[in-house]
Amino acid sequence: MELGKEIEIIKSLLKEDKQKAISLALDISTRLKGSESPTNKGELFHILGATYHDMEIFPKALSWYSQSIEAYKEAQERANEAKILNEIGVINVETARYAEALSYFEKALEIKKELGDKQSLSATYENMAVVYKRQLNYPKAIAAFYESLNISEGLDDYNRMATTYLNIGNTHFVQGDEQSALKMFEQALALKKDSNDFQRIVQLRNNIAVCLQKMGRIDEAITNYKECITISQANNYLSGLRSANNNLGEIYFEQKNYEEAIQYFKICLDTATTANSIADLKVAEQNLGFAELELGNLEQAEKYLLSSLQKFTDTEHTQGLYELHLYLSKLYEKKNDLPKALDHFRLYDELKAKQLNKDNSSIIHELKTKYEVDKKEKENEINRLRNIELKDALEDLTIEKRRSEKLLLNILPEEIAYELKRNGKVKAQYFESVSVLFADIKSFTKHSEALSPDILVGLLDFYFQLFDNIMQQHDIEKIKTIGDAYLCVCGLPNINEAHAVQMVSAAMEMQKTIVAENEKKKANGLPFFEFRFGIHSGAVIAGIVGRTKFEYDIWGDTVNTAARMEQSGEVNQINISATTFELVKEKFRCTPRGKIQAKNKGEMEMYFVEGQIITSTS
Repeated sequence: MELGKEIEIIKSLLKEDKQKAISLALDISTRLKGSESPTNKGELFHILGATYHDMEIFPKALSWYSQSIEAYKEAQERANEAKILNEIGVINVETARYAEALSYFEKALEIKKELGDKQSLSATYENMAVVYKRQLNYPKAIAAFYESLNISEGLDDYNRMATTYLNIGNTHFVQGDEQSALKMFEQALALKKDSNDFQRIVQLRNNIAVCLQKMGRIDEAITNYKECITISQANNYLSGLRSANNNLGEIYFEQKNYEEAIQYFKICLDTATTANSIADLKVAEQNLGFAELELGNLEQAEKYLLSSLQKFTDTEHTQGLYELHLYLSKLYEKKNDLPKALDHFRLYDELKAKQLNKDNSSIIHELKTKYEVDKKEKENEINRLRNIELKDALEDLTIEKRRSEKLLLNILPEEIAYELKRNGKVKAQYFESVSVLFADIKSFTKHSEALSPDILVGLLDFYFQLFDNIMQQHDIEKIKTIGDAYLCVCGLPNINEAHAVQMVSAAMEMQKTIVAENEKKKANGLPFFEFRFGIHSGAVIAGIVGRTKFEYDIWGDTVNTAARMEQSGEVNQINISATTFELVKEKFRCTPRGKIQAKNKGEMEMYFVEGQIITSTS
């Protein structure tokens, strides 16, 4: 059979049985002859590369892509060569190899310029801009976006132009340049205003309003938020309606126009009730409680604040929760109920302390100190015991040193531990792409009040040991525990391309293990804890800080966002961000939750992980 016909069969099989298609393609590749058409060979190798790419088996994908490029070079098919170069660039973006990604995009760019393929050229500039933005190289990102924009303008591709204006605006905004961002959002809106894309129009109006609000142009911001409300109402767009009303309520609250703020917060409450969004309900009730308290309506304020507090029991240790306790303290002070006022102020103080992560462990410092004095202690022991006890003393010290080293390696990644031993310090490192998990206990404050200290600490130790074992099995680094929260990360210190998939797999095992153990405890009438899990993927900085107390830790917006995922989740659920979802969607079944309000983050797309996708191999 001719190679061209065999390739068509493979394409057809890919839709029905991917494994069978791969087997056939591999079999054909082993019996290719030198006389075969290089175009057909290039297509066959491209199919294999793209299939492995979809399966996230990146080394095999890169190998077949490289062979495809060589075949297309032989066939002098420059357009296909550029296409494969671009796909190799995409793999490097997905695996956080940004320098390599740019190198391949630039090679593809040269060919596309040579061929005059303007549509594809615009897309490559967009890819490069995304890489620059991830590298925080904003000037180059904006320059690449403008290159794409110039091409789109020449092609009258208004949809791509609007998207590029939006991307440029977002890039300016994250740099704090609201004026330039506003200009870009307005240009994007001008291209979209007559379209039926109401969600994008509401997004742009909202972005414009946020810029105006930050610039102090409050009346104009209010006008744009109200326009968001009008468009959202006309299209029954609850997410846009809730966001705009909340933003308007907050503006009026800041202006001390509490009656007006309450009207908008009540609309947020109604839309959250319609959408059955617990996260949005508790925020709306909290805001209503704050406003009613400022007006002196103590009974109404108490009703809203306590209702919000009841919903916040699943998201303890957030800024919203300790602010809620502060307002409840103020409320009961005004009601002359001083015991309750003091109780809530105490909770506010405790939760704020936990939120600021003021609990620092001294164990790393103690181990480091031990290493520093080991040699001196050994010399003292030799002098004291002299020749008769020398051998036994050295053996004891060797055993003790090994024990200390083992303990140190249980706390730090191996590379970090050895660097600490060798240099007495650890250089901070930047990791482009990792996955961070937070696990937290439902209603821990109530448990701490109801259980004795021994039982409470014993339970924490029980669950965290389970987690530690799972981390070791999945090659995940435990960072620390913060009170009742457990923090870990996958993808450092050794870069791991499959960090998101690995982290979600570990979270599923944690979830399954906890459910099984809790069933046993429940059957025996024993106390147990329920957990929420949150995962986000992105860049972090890792290192050891402090002079008298050392702790290996991670920092960055990725850590904060992972905490928001946990706080916005539900008991026994794994809540992941849109970024993590894009990395695992081919491996796990996930239920979209829509846009959920996250404190200090605004609305964020979130997903619950439901299970692993089973691929048939028959």
